[in-house]
Amino acid sequence: MIKANKQIIDIFKNLFEEVGPVVIEEGKKAMDEIAKNTKEQVKEFIERLNTEVAVDYIKVELLNSTKLIALAKENTVDGANEVYVWKKTYKNGMYINLAYGKDQNLLEKDKNKFIILEAEALSADLLNMFEESELIILK
Repeated sequence: MIKANKQIIDIFKNLFEEVGPVVIEEGKKAMDEIAKNTKEQVKEFIERLNTEVAVDYIKVELLNSTKLIALAKENTVDGANEVYVWKKTYKNGMYINLAYGKDQNLLEKDKNKFIILEAEALSADLLNMFEESELIILK
């Protein structure tokens, strides 16, 4: 290891005293520009998502097929003749997602209603419904 002498230390000290504020200022400008662009992108994203979409979130301890069918019928939307039911399991829980359709076509977002059911457990009869696929269609 080479020990730095006073002349090298002074050169680096002066360099950092001159360059440091410039780097900090340019860094602030870059961060401001990134923040501005990010805010604009988030705003555009929210505007694209901000359609009139009805979403209900329901949390249940035990979900069985009778309760699922009842919830689907209670929330039926005009023009629908079927309900698409999608089971998804994550580390933090099980979710059953419902959306309405007609003749195997999903209704448009503004005419549909989406339901997210978070279940702590699913009954055996409901699990049997999803035995072959994570997506089922209820008529």
